Amino acid sequence: MRLFKYLFYLVFVTKVVAQDCTVGDCLNGYGEKKSSTWLYSGNFKDGRMHGNGEYKWTDGASYVGEFREGFFEGNGIMTYSNGVVYEGGFKFDKRQGKGKITYSVGGSFSGDWQFGYRHGFGIYEDGKGYSYEGNYKFDEPNGLGKQNWSNGSVYEGDFKNGYRDGYGVYKWKSGETFKGNWKNGQKDGYGISMKNDLILKEGIWYKGEHKSNLSGCLKNNQECISSRICCRIKYENSEIYYVDNKKIKVSTTQLISFLEVYPKAKKRIFYDANWELTNPENSKYYRVYSDYDSISMAYTINSYYTSNNQLQWIGNVRNNNPEATNCEDAICEGESNWYYNDGQLSSKTNYLEGRKHGKTILYLRNGESLELNHDKGKYLKKE
Repeated sequence: MRLFKYLFYLVFVTKVVAQDCTVGDCLNGYGEKKSSTWLYSGNFKDGRMHGNGEYKWTDGASYVGEFREGFFEGNGIMTYSNGVVYEGGFKFDKRQGKGKITYSVGGSFSGDWQFGYRHGFGIYEDGKGYSYEGNYKFDEPNGLGKQNWSNGSVYEGDFKNGYRDGYGVYKWKSGETFKGNWKNGQKDGYGISMKNDLILKEGIWYKGEHKSNLSGCLKNNQECISSRICCRIKYENSEIYYVDNKKIKVSTTQLISFLEVYPKAKKRIFYDANWELTNPENSKYYRVYSDYDSISMAYTINSYYTSNNQLQWIGNVRNNNPEATNCEDAICEGESNWYYNDGQLSSKTNYLEGRKHGKTILYLRNGESLELNHDKGKYLKKE
């Protein structure tokens, strides 16, 4: 997690945006509060937006709906400056629950949202005849879904990261049908191509091209010999797990039995120096997620320095999207600790719903420390 590099900015360089209560009671009651970039009209509680209200930005965007302790939370309508409109549920300022977004260029998505992402079941229509109906994960089609095109072609089957991936059936307008496996949107693996109940091709496809009439190890349980294309396909559909620091490649077909034997095996997610997703060879950090804790409604993340496998960060988050690499987006909860790459504790802070709440301590290399305090994201100055 990269957040603490910004704490020194917070302490020494923070710019306070002037906010003025222009009408009514902006502590506990109805009032209007504004800054140079926004205007809020609505209810307040303990000095925070709470209840019903309207929030307008100077660029033309607006939110009308429910608020909780300063968050957009509940039901509301968000109108963006580019003309996009979302109506539905919000939580932690993010689209959450059921909602519909209508795009300014045409088309819409209606369905489930989580932490601002299309996540769960939903229906997307582009307004030009194309539609997707099915499951999403972090904004991309994942799981079972169905595509329809204006020319009558249909695909129904598995998706992964936005692509046809897994088993699926594609029916073209011409009447041709392909039943089989896909990867990254292309035929890949064992499949059968048919038209008018006649088999056109059967066997192995690789990256969209038919390679063999034989099914090999993909269907008949034959030995996987690395020189055969069926073996290459089989292990393309594999994942890397780590047992302690030992790397093991596991075919997806063997994953359940593997985890029964190695229940502590974990996947690693790798990041470069800027906390952008990358491969292990170019990484500076990596993360390991715990299983979801239904009591705390959070995941524990352990982040490490790739160079020496030393702990870099440990904390709890509500949002397990790997691209959420700061505590606001990940919705940190409770205590979080950061470490220097030699193992020394560099800082610790407490979070409530993604906002600093309570004590933060910075441990400097010279042995000194700095202490800060926050109340639900608001910095409390020492008197």
